[in-house]
Amino acid sequence: MADALANRLETLLPGGRGVWVPMDHSASSFPENGLMDADSAVDAAIEGGADAIVLHKG
Repeated sequence: MADALANRLETLLPGGRGVWVPMDHSASSFPENGLMDADSAVDAAIEGGADAIVLHKG
């Protein structure tokens, strides 16, 4: 089990590090200042070095 977890974490966080950007509030309490244009916000996060964007609707 430890090997499976280590493999999964390596997939999610290559080298053990990563930058994840939470955008939860823009989906659940829309509109949020600065996130009116989700495409631009995602593009900016990627350009800034984000490895992942975390989002939920609910």
